Amino acid sequence: MDEPDAPAPTLRADALLHVGQLAAGVAHELRNPLAVIETSVFLLQEQVGDDPRAARQLRRITEQLRIAGAIVNDLLDTVRGRNAPPSPTATFDLARVVREAVAWVPRPPRLAIALRLPEDPVVVPGDARRIRQVVVNLVANAVQSLDGHDDSPGIAVTLDFDERAAHVSVRDHGPGIADTLLPRLFEPFVTTRAEGTGLGLALSRQIARDHHGDLRAESVSPAEGGGARFTLTLPRHSVEGP
Repeated sequence: MDEPDAPAPTLRADALLHVGQLAAGVAHELRNPLAVIETSVFLLQEQVGDDPRAARQLRRITEQLRIAGAIVNDLLDTVRGRNAPPSPTATFDLARVVREAVAWVPRPPRLAIALRLPEDPVVVPGDARRIRQVVVNLVANAVQSLDGHDDSPGIAVTLDFDERAAHVSVRDHGPGIADTLLPRLFEPFVTTRAEGTGLGLALSRQIARDHHGDLRAESVSPAEGGGARFTLTLPRHSVEGP
């Protein structure tokens, strides 16, 4: 008699374990080439002299190397269960982080992104780098959802806030989210793209919740132009406790 199929939670736990082991190995192997690139950039900086354009590009490479290194460290910490909670005393300007995140996402020249930010800083507690990672992921997903939609109105990234919370909304005019997918969208390995890992949104929501916030998704009705909207909510003030 055949053994019964393993319950879905067991299969998912096994998959998470194997992916975690693979991710740890990949993250470890990435450290060496990143270190080589960083050393090469340092040597090039001494050779470019007074060329402002070359110096600017090298600074950008250095900045991206730091982000890549931080992501590698984050991945290793997540796999090992060692992600530290954000410092209760650290704060940052969310408007600046959103602006930087949008600028870092590559996109076709024809694709417009409407950025709607307050003029004044919106200060929130937490880790700016990790929140930037979330916004980059949301904007990159929106760009990918519009692949092949040349007539799309584009993407809107909006930051609203009140006394209690700040809300970053990323709205696209792509195909939207299927009703059957929406309840599982933030589960690991759930993706609609053949090349996707299904981990980006799961990790992004975890980062939001590490900051005592949340990440939500919704489909936009055809009457409102269709597409999808993701909203990252963060508290304006530190929250005590786990």
